[in-house]
Amino acid sequence: MINPIANKLASKLENATYTEFMIENGYSWEDKESTYYNKDWQKEDAFYKWCACLHMFNRVAKPGIKVVDLGAGDGPICHIISDQGYDVVGVDVKPWYYPYKSLTEMIILEGGAVEFLASYEDESVDIFIDGCAVTHFECSYNASVPNMGWKLIFEEVRRVMKPYGYFIVTSDVETVLDDCNGEIIAPEQILKMADDAGLKLTSEFNRSRDNIVCRKENRHDIGVANFMFIKK
Repeated sequence: MINPIANKLASKLENATYTEFMIENGYSWEDKESTYYNKDWQKEDAFYKWCACLHMFNRVAKPGIKVVDLGAGDGPICHIISDQGYDVVGVDVKPWYYPYKSLTEMIILEGGAVEFLASYEDESVDIFIDGCAVTHFECSYNASVPNMGWKLIFEEVRRVMKPYGYFIVTSDVETVLDDCNGEIIAPEQILKMADDAGLKLTSEFNRSRDNIVCRKENRHDIGVANFMFIKK
């Protein structure tokens, strides 16, 4: 599958691609009167994450599909998709104020996405979306088992995903260290856990670090990685 946004680190060189996509699809991130306005659109990394989610989703969406956002938060992505007419369920650990139109369903669970997925039947969801939520699940699980949040999600997503379904991920990642634990890890670590769980990429991951979107935070060099996974 050809997708210029997926399976790579977000690059500032692609800014025109992201912006053109948003304009062509009528998504306003500057107009405060817009249905989907959110102040976080003004943050460079949030802009790239949300644009990438929409861009990747639009490449694979089909009528009648069932979509699950694994950490809906207060971002507009799942709401935009829902307003396009898709059956979207959002899940989160706490309620948020949503200035958007309603999702098909919003579920608040203390155990979050892992608890939610445990109740879902095998092969019942077409597309899963992670808009930089799963990387923060790490704090919720046994710290003695590195990256348990990612591992649990990958295993459950593969079980619940329909054949030929997709797991769209856009996430904060470490861009300098190859191996680290905690909330922010390297894209290569995410790829390894996905592979172990039985998921594969739609195309080879481009590991180029040239002109990537990056910020310094808590001793990390944090970039944005975009992935599209399918079942093996």
